[in-house]
Amino acid sequence: MNIFVTSDNPFTAAKALDDKRVIKMIVESTQLLCTAINIHGGKAPYKTSHANHPSAIWARATMDNWTWLHSHAVFLCDEYERRYSKTHNCLAILDKLPSLALEYVPEGPQTAFANCAAHAGKGISYKHVTDVTEAYQRYLVDRWNNDVRRPTWYRGQQEFHIPEWVFFNNGKLVYKGAAYQTLYRGSNESSSNSVSLVCAAEDHYGR
Repeated sequence: MNIFVTSDNPFTAAKALDDKRVIKMIVESTQLLCTAINIHGGKAPYKTSHANHPSAIWARATMDNWTWLHSHAVFLCDEYERRYSKTHNCLAILDKLPSLALEYVPEGPQTAFANCAAHAGKGISYKHVTDVTEAYQRYLVDRWNNDVRRPTWYRGQQEFHIPEWVFFNNGKLVYKGAAYQTLYRGSNESSSNSVSLVCAAEDHYGR
């Protein structure tokens, strides 16, 4: 159970994930959203799961936290449709959740993301990194390099779609670092292509 916060933008964070994790994180995100509603007294389609996990605690703390995760989950479904040309079953559940959340999840501003960028079994931990988005970027690079199968984006078209904060070198993914990303974002954040992708996803789901 986790939320891969590689960006504070829920769309960008969804787009960064490899094909395998796009599928996996749709289900986990939906479980976290349902758990938040259940803990606050509602009855969501999924049963409560991992209620004491830091990600679950964060998701249910405020309505703004819950909304960020819901947007992320919907954008993950959009990524799934782009990559596999079919609709994920969780999308129908996600469409029903906001009305329940508004009734049960407490109002409040978004709080700092939980840093769960660690895997004890693989000896990976970036919990000490104060920038949570950097922690998750570094964590995912390590996980991708430890995957049995090389990760893919858009089913093998990774040369066009891997996140801007990594590159391939001799078959391994290498983290580019925060300094490079600052320069990259400064020259690319306002690009019409990035804006059009976000708008397309939002328009598709009516968000």
